[in-house]
Amino acid sequence: KSVGRASKPAAESVQGKTPYDAAAAKAAMTAIAAAAKTFPTLFPAGSETGGETEASPKIWEAKADFDAHAAKLAATAEAAAVAADGGLDAFKPAFGATAANCKGCHETYRISKN
Repeated sequence: KSVGRASKPAAESVQGKTPYDAAAAKAAMTAIAAAAKTFPTLFPAGSETGGETEASPKIWEAKADFDAHAAKLAATAEAAAVAADGGLDAFKPAFGATAANCKGCHETYRISKN
């Protein structure tokens, strides 16, 4: 949820809904990178069941791949944080890569409740 909250203002600026703010974009991407680095620790062995969750059993079945997705998200978010200083034209593709990594992981490792 913290990643969603962090990405919303960045997405809105990329979409032209709000003015671009390099400091806010950088902060958002830094927050996403930090969260992504914690993802693997949130799904330890033995936590596969219990409670309401959108986590797919695939997380534990392919833990190394899930961890690699988290590392890739952290890396693209860190790159987007650096790109934020270059203005909106530099930030857009870097944010796009980060968003694509989010989507790719959700498609594989998240159960949609919709």
